[in-house]
Amino acid sequence: MCNEWFIRGTETAVVREAEAQTNFRIVYPAPETVIALDPDIPLEQQKVFFEAAPEGNTLQWSLDGQPAGLAGAVLLWTPQSG
Repeated sequence: MCNEWFIRGTETAVVREAEAQTNFRIVYPAPETVIALDPDIPLEQQKVFFEAAPEGNTLQWSLDGQPAGLAGAVLLWTPQSG
């Protein structure tokens, strides 16, 4: 905790701690990644994982405009043709 000094009459009525700035980023898949379905592997066994940093955040993944899960943990997704 730190002390702040104000000239009388210039102090603020509400003092709150600023939110920490975090550099969120997509760890995987990397830019330009190509995902292809393998016809020899059953579709339900084909997964793509999505990973963001930092872990534990409350952001959400969105795929095709639909929420897919929290970005604070690794997300497994079954790819679809299209």
